[in-house]
Amino acid sequence: RKTTGAYEELSTNPLNDIYRRVIDLLNQLRSQNQIREWQKQKLIPVQNKIELAYMYFLPKPHKKGTPLRPIINTIHAVTARISKVLDQKLRPLFDRYVRSTTI
Repeated sequence: RKTTGAYEELSTNPLNDIYRRVIDLLNQLRSQNQIREWQKQKLIPVQNKIELAYMYFLPKPHKKGTPLRPIINTIHAVTARISKVLDQKLRPLFDRYVRSTTI
């Protein structure tokens, strides 16, 4: 937004730079034996299928003034495969914790 400075308009597409940074990080983790080769392969983004994440808005018609709910689409983002693996690892812990704290 121009009035709040909350968002910044980009003059160039950062997709390739983000991709290179993710690849470099995964290579570094592998070279330091922090992850195994099969894990690296599972996390590497498929270059011809990645897209820059983007934001869109959905109206909340049930609220006064119909405010907008921001949605960030990361389905084909560079980090989508990493996010999926993290979700698979963390989801059981989260579900167990939520279940134990629910009345």
